[in-house]
Amino acid sequence: MTTTHTSTGDTGGQLDLFGNPTPDDPSPSSGSGRRGGPETNDVDLVRHVAGNATRGLYLLVGRGERVYARADGPDSDHVVRVPRYEEDAVHQLLARSWLTRGGTHPVRCGAASLQGTAVLAPKATRTRVARWEHLARPANWHTDTRKAHR
Repeated sequence: MTTTHTSTGDTGGQLDLFGNPTPDDPSPSSGSGRRGGPETNDVDLVRHVAGNATRGLYLLVGRGERVYARADGPDSDHVVRVPRYEEDAVHQLLARSWLTRGGTHPVRCGAASLQGTAVLAPKATRTRVARWEHLARPANWHTDTRKAHR
């Protein structure tokens, strides 16, 4: 008797955070012109990034679309660079349309004056994150020991 196993790709059935098959060959983020960073399956990080985007804290600056965060809240014009893992998560969510680009805003980082493109969280993303906030974690789930940066 022969058993046939069907999968959506040669990924061994591995799924990403969003339930999609993982690609055979990771490629750069679509449409950003930026080198693709490592993808994350860290739900806590995705919730953190989507929450910051919901509050209007992220901006993309320059041709490389470096990610900056408003240092003193959503109305501040002072920004700071975010850590690389957080920047990669922002670009991952942008590539998957969980976040979108908004209008441009003048901001400053130290003495430099910059133009930043706002990163926005659509309603569907806000709804998913709110749902995740209300789910109970399994008893054996590893809790995140990192402190929130903002």
